[in-house]
Amino acid sequence: MQATFKRIGTILVAAAAMAHSTSAGAADLAPAGMNILGWPGMTSPAFGCLLEETFGHRDPRFNCGLKSVKAGDPCIDTDTYYAGPKFPPALAARIHPLASTVSLAFEHGKMQAVTITLSGKFSEADVRRAFGLSDDRGPPGNIMSVSVQDCSLVSTCLLLTGFEHMGAGDVDCSKRAPGR
Repeated sequence: MQATFKRIGTILVAAAAMAHSTSAGAADLAPAGMNILGWPGMTSPAFGCLLEETFGHRDPRFNCGLKSVKAGDPCIDTDTYYAGPKFPPALAARIHPLASTVSLAFEHGKMQAVTITLSGKFSEADVRRAFGLSDDRGPPGNIMSVSVQDCSLVSTCLLLTGFEHMGAGDVDCSKRAPGR
């Protein structure tokens, strides 16, 4: 039993040391390389065009040539409902030098949320400052909520939500099912 506790203690100390050695301090959290505050709520064609014009990445489906998209339906056309461009992993560092991933969520043709994963452990105040989210002003009108979270032992996530998620569990799909 004592050996088990010692092993757990050693694992915890090693994990803490690893987190400390891989985390950057507040002074290391540079300002974001791009303002992403306007992204939530953008249509998937508009965001695809932004990827093309700003980053030189042309999504095969969502690009400057696309003017509109079908909204889809959370019950019967979920592929279209959740469709949108993906952010290329190789471009994450252009958003912020410590960004390892940029995840996007789309619903009914608009960006519902964006999540930036930063390598390192940072306080909420430091992340907000780096991305231009002052505590005293609140988020811009297109952002419903801002959340800074520990997303792993060695990373911090910034989540910007443009509007509440509405999927099949939030609507009465029985009235939308084909053949009814």
